[in-house]
Amino acid sequence: MVRLRNTYILPCLHGCPHPQVVSAGVGRPRVIVGTSGQYYILSSRLCCKACRRNWFADSPRWLEKLPKRFTNLLPAFITYKKAICKSVMDELRRTGKSPTDMTNQVNELMHLKYERAHLAYLHAIESVRDAEAGVYGQRTIGQFLRKEDAPRAFGPYDDADGWCGVSVSAYYLTDCLLDEFRRQEPAMSKILQGTFGQIFRSDHTRKVAQKVTLASGAMSSYAVMNENWLIVSWVMVQSETERSLEPMYQGMAKRYSDAGVEKAGYHWMDRDCCARFKIADCTPGEHLHWDAWKTTPSIVADATSGPLLNNCASRLHYNTNIAVKLDLFHCLRRFTRECTSEHHPLYSTFCQLLSAAFTVVDQEDLKKLQDAYVFCGSVDHRDACLPELFQAQGMTGVARWNYQRLVDLKQPGVILPAVFDPTLTVELNCASRRVTGQEKYPALHLSDRDTGERFGLEYREPGCRPVPLDWDKHRTQKRDEPAALVPPSLCRHLLLPKP
Repeated sequence: MVRLRNTYILPCLHGCPHPQVVSAGVGRPRVIVGTSGQYYILSSRLCCKACRRNWFADSPRWLEKLPKRFTNLLPAFITYKKAICKSVMDELRRTGKSPTDMTNQVNELMHLKYERAHLAYLHAIESVRDAEAGVYGQRTIGQFLRKEDAPRAFGPYDDADGWCGVSVSAYYLTDCLLDEFRRQEPAMSKILQGTFGQIFRSDHTRKVAQKVTLASGAMSSYAVMNENWLIVSWVMVQSETERSLEPMYQGMAKRYSDAGVEKAGYHWMDRDCCARFKIADCTPGEHLHWDAWKTTPSIVADATSGPLLNNCASRLHYNTNIAVKLDLFHCLRRFTRECTSEHHPLYSTFCQLLSAAFTVVDQEDLKKLQDAYVFCGSVDHRDACLPELFQAQGMTGVARWNYQRLVDLKQPGVILPAVFDPTLTVELNCASRRVTGQEKYPALHLSDRDTGERFGLEYREPGCRPVPLDWDKHRTQKRDEPAALVPPSLCRHLLLPKP
């Protein structure tokens, strides 16, 4: 690990006003689990001369007191139990896998490395025996110097005096994922608060919301996209009413007003696009008369005597002059759901001809849609998860979707990073501005202004009890001595990456 020389005065773990932290000798090795196996780092033992108390340099409580320029050198996320390499969290964020799937992948990789090392050990023994037998043209005398001919056992995977392999649990990886999300959450929220558009498309869906297990019942996911398919806002609601969306559109109106951006003029919705016309109740048997199906001027005048504009939340609380229209896909759905059966032999042909009458398929956009479906489908929506985990995965997916859409737009003169890490991009821009006077990625500049909008499960829906999100209940209890102590026998081994 790189040693950073600096005149910075190290803080005391116990908060001494005038700390004098010095090295008190070599500490202990800390095992780190990565995507390519496990490796070790040495943590020094520190002592404060002011309070005469000792601690290890890999204590998470002490690392939190250090500046970013120091902690950024660490190759892993260190907790009180174990340590996870940053490559594991990067892979988890990139693929969108669940912690259980990622745990199985990491454990499989580490066991594969163990089995291959065992095979290499057996092959080495065979090579020695072949040399002693003269297979290579000259016999060696090793067999006459050994007291025993039987080779030493390689040992099991978790042997403390041998391979000393570790295992990662899904619960612990969930712990690390939530901690990483809390670090990334401010930047992700600023990304959504800094997304604008002149045309909106909105939709309710319950497929994503089925992952959340709540005592209050089912929820719905509601997302608003702009003309470039970037997500402008995403909330989780318990009731699919216009009243439940009022705070969201009020926050969007404040976002546009504070930034001085012209509000969107068109809004394609999934429903509630029409005005509430007055339709007279029909009498029994009236539909059997031909005259009942005729549209007369008196019927039209009676039906349109009320307001001709609908009272959706986007018009009442965002832009009173917005033009509300029905989304094309939901318009097609209104035709197909009137079919008596989806198993009719002509149902598929009817849907194909209906789609061809309304749309022309762009193959490039279709390919992007299929890629997005594969990415979003990597998470099994049938498995229930914790609300905190759902919030972390949902916000990460929304922010990553917006970043990928910016990459796909290929706007001239716009420089974007090749990787997705909101917090890293923000820190790069800040450090580059301080050192060089200009940001590295000006297109991803995030404003310091907070509009107060909340997304996902943190959204406060009127008339509904908020979803409780307890981020500390998954965290391991803090103790003076960390629980992830490597067995003392490991100190006798070389502290190097395993072959």
